Amino acid sequence: MSRLTSAILFGLLLLGCGGGPAVAPPPNPAWPATTLSIQEADCGSCLDRAAKKLLEVPGTTKATIVITKAELHLSYDPALTSPEVLAALVSKAIGTKTVVGAGKGSYLAGGEFPPDADVRFVSRRGEAFELKEALAPGKYTLVDYYADWCSPCRKLDAVFAQLLAERPDIALRKAHMVDWDSEVAKRALVGIEALPYVEVYGPDGVRLATISGFKPDALREALAPPLQKRVNP
Repeated sequence: MSRLTSAILFGLLLLGCGGGPAVAPPPNPAWPATTLSIQEADCGSCLDRAAKKLLEVPGTTKATIVITKAELHLSYDPALTSPEVLAALVSKAIGTKTVVGAGKGSYLAGGEFPPDADVRFVSRRGEAFELKEALAPGKYTLVDYYADWCSPCRKLDAVFAQLLAERPDIALRKAHMVDWDSEVAKRALVGIEALPYVEVYGPDGVRLATISGFKPDALREALAPPLQKRVNP
């Protein structure tokens, strides 16, 4: 998922769907607010589609997306609709369960790796980490910067799992960037436009390649002999 797409989605009040003015009437300060939590969402763009669908419902305001929590925040006219009706509409529109209430949203789980593989999470909440401590001496180390809301990141997990099963000389270090304002993003993802983002380091700790986006062939090429052209850290 590109940085531009996720930045637009994250924390913004969405505009109308296009094709004419939004159906929703002007919001009334007296309208109650509600939160819709999307469960096992595939990606952040699913929330975008859901928010646009809600604009078709009379008596709703534009929805604010909270991408990290898989939530939609909006107000509604209780004389015209209800949170339960809105949740059912979103569920039908995007094909995954949506419930009323905050703190109940989630994304599909990431991939599973071989039980004996050298896999370690070096950042789970967007906190910064020391790269030198993350590298596995004597192995190729893949540092994977990902986000729960990034569908291509989960696709790449399947590629990682296959590589780890084939190559005991590969270690994987997972860094959950959470969003573009996190400490790990500010330190390691400056100028990076798309997730997933992978850095490949050789057994001697020298960086061999950087790969932005879902590019499994480029990843395999970076790990194939002879040694690839090195990129200065």
